Amino acid sequence: MKRACVSSCLVATIVALSVPTSHAAGPPAPPATLAVSAVPSGAGIPYTWTVGLSKRQHVEFVLAVGAKSWNEPSNPAGLKGWTHTSNWIALDLKQDARIKLTVTRQQGVVLTDGTSTLSRDRLFPAVSLYAGWDSTSNQDHTFNNAGSFWSTIQFISNEPNAKGRDVVVLKAKLAAGQYTIDIGGNPPSLGDASNYPANGCDSGDATCYVYTGQHGYYAVLEAK
Repeated sequence: MKRACVSSCLVATIVALSVPTSHAAGPPAPPATLAVSAVPSGAGIPYTWTVGLSKRQHVEFVLAVGAKSWNEPSNPAGLKGWTHTSNWIALDLKQDARIKLTVTRQQGVVLTDGTSTLSRDRLFPAVSLYAGWDSTSNQDHTFNNAGSFWSTIQFISNEPNAKGRDVVVLKAKLAAGQYTIDIGGNPPSLGDASNYPANGCDSGDATCYVYTGQHGYYAVLEAK
């Protein structure tokens, strides 16, 4: 369900909570762990967060991604994603669990470029899930949102948001281990790549607003 914007959305670039779920039976789970840019960088995927998660835990994120970051029409087949305009999560799953990732468009998210500018609010979220982490390969601008593209991670599944909704949900049953998650944008197709507005277009135009720029989201990652 889409959150109404609250004051914390407006004053914080990232809102990242790390708490156990409260409705599960048995003793409370210890807090989940979350760190910003904790995976070694300089090579491989530019992870935004590292998350340690056990059963009955969840973490929450608020940030922004490029409008077409998950699926850029002008990119070649098999490399439709934009690596650097997506957000990447390095998930360390402590126990075998069913995970659920819910990503919803969010208004009032402040961009991370130092301008204190609000992101746009028309994201069509899409996500991909891979086994493994990558911190060693040659980082590229593009990635495969529906298959394996670097040898260190292997594609598991995705949710492309084919119906053009403002929320997307990915579910998977996973063994304990390391996983990579991509969050990006996939607005409805406009057909030929020439039909899409160019970067730098007038954001007052409705099509320009939706198909370019950075758009905010609110995400919840749960393990059950």
